[in-house]
Amino acid sequence: MVFKGKKTDQRGGSNHARGADYSTPVASRNTSPDKSKQKKDLPRKSPPKKFTAPRDKRPLKDRFGRGDTMASAQRMVDMQRQNARHLSHIEYLGAPPLRQDMIQVRLVIPGDTLVPRALSDLAVLDNVRRDNKVWITREEGSETFLDVSSTNVSSLHAALNAINQKIHHMRLSEESLTSLYFVQSPKNVQDAVVSFETGKRPVIQGSSHSAHYPAHAVKGLVVQFATALPLSLRTLVALPCLKMQINFGHLSILAKQKNPGNLLSLEEFVSALDVYSSRGRGVSIQKELSNIEIADKFLSTILQNNDIIQNKPAVALHHLVRFDVDKQTVSADIQDEDGTARVASSRCTKAEGHPPMDWIISAPDMQVDWNVRVDSRPRFIGDKSGELPEATAKFARAFIFKLGGTTGNVEPGRSSKEADESMRHFTLPRWQTPTKGILAHMPSNFQVRTCARLQYRDTPYEIETAVTQHWDRLPTSAEPDRLSWSVSVYGIHWEEALSDHKGGESSREFEESLLLRLWPGEGSLEKRLGAFLKCIFSVQTAIAELKVR
Repeated sequence: MVFKGKKTDQRGGSNHARGADYSTPVASRNTSPDKSKQKKDLPRKSPPKKFTAPRDKRPLKDRFGRGDTMASAQRMVDMQRQNARHLSHIEYLGAPPLRQDMIQVRLVIPGDTLVPRALSDLAVLDNVRRDNKVWITREEGSETFLDVSSTNVSSLHAALNAINQKIHHMRLSEESLTSLYFVQSPKNVQDAVVSFETGKRPVIQGSSHSAHYPAHAVKGLVVQFATALPLSLRTLVALPCLKMQINFGHLSILAKQKNPGNLLSLEEFVSALDVYSSRGRGVSIQKELSNIEIADKFLSTILQNNDIIQNKPAVALHHLVRFDVDKQTVSADIQDEDGTARVASSRCTKAEGHPPMDWIISAPDMQVDWNVRVDSRPRFIGDKSGELPEATAKFARAFIFKLGGTTGNVEPGRSSKEADESMRHFTLPRWQTPTKGILAHMPSNFQVRTCARLQYRDTPYEIETAVTQHWDRLPTSAEPDRLSWSVSVYGIHWEEALSDHKGGESSREFEESLLLRLWPGEGSLEKRLGAFLKCIFSVQTAIAELKVR
């Protein structure tokens, strides 16, 4: 038991107690007028008093004497709630308690090949534990057995159903064909001959690229998308923090079978692309475009197109620095402070291991192809706020950039004046000072990204144009190793729509509600997809008119 009271220092006996009166002199036994002793026995001078402000001038908290302070009633209630919430989160995370009324069931997953990779970490079942008040454990080294314990039979049955449903969604996410390939029909379908060679982009042989899409291209893709979307979206149920985007770029054939020749009819080309959906990735889309001077022209083009952008808004730029270190990606926002840009906030991320939904659309009659990509947003590493380790954060804070001019490395042989003229809308941060910090692992894949986002008129979609400066390692010069630019389309509502998943929904209910959230509006899914594809094709046309490469 602890008693509160006055503290007394017992080191020197009772005369050394804090309450002793040091102002009374101690009488000397020697009565001789010894001056040295008289000086010794003189009363001690009390220390000078500190200046104390008048009571009415002091802060409110210092106007009255403060003893042992006690938290307010509201604060005590909040603390009790936080403690209760914390206990409820960790109550079912460990081993079950030893109780006579505990019921235990062993769930057997048949075969190692049927165990989802995500189940290697039982943390994916934390929601099942808390919602159903059960304990879920596994013996060390056992991947196919789960022990579920509870004091209530109904909770046990509900938990087993939830676990089976969770495992089912995990298998769909890992086993389903998430990469699909489509062909955007050219103007002349019957006579089209597609060049299909390894390491090159498939294009219509012997014809100039079209800058405008035919009407039947929209109808063809609407039918294919409406058929494939429900099954593909079903694989997203078990994935957290989903993110969706449209990227424009160039399709590249990485590998192909020996059977298809180098020249294919359109029907043969469609069949050749279908093979990649079932036999793995042999096709990729390169979304980084090289002719950097077109980035500014593209931005000017869509600003002047009243069908795409309304009222010519001011272009606001956002700057971001990104680099890889120790198998993680560090991202940091850059903010301008009177022409000098510094890192304002940093975060350390790592991509989720789940495969994305990646639809690649080849447009052999156009200048650029595009894809629809849904994947798990990179999650924070470390604490919940995503803060970096102190050494890495200090390292990033040392970065200094200069704003107020464009980079001269636009094209070899071009003057800085020509470069500035071709990049009127983009002000790129220029690397200024080498960092003084030292990390255990040297950063690689260093990028500085400058983005401009504009909303497509009368739609919930945004067009992002980005210019990226690339260095293979930590920059030693203001001039980047190379420059690239890219165009993407995002739905303002997509992230919220993908994360709004209600528990207890069946697969069919989830598909229908998600399709309505992703492409809202009146009418059928085909009608809503048609309006969306017209927006995408308009952006594709704006890029194609500039003859990108």
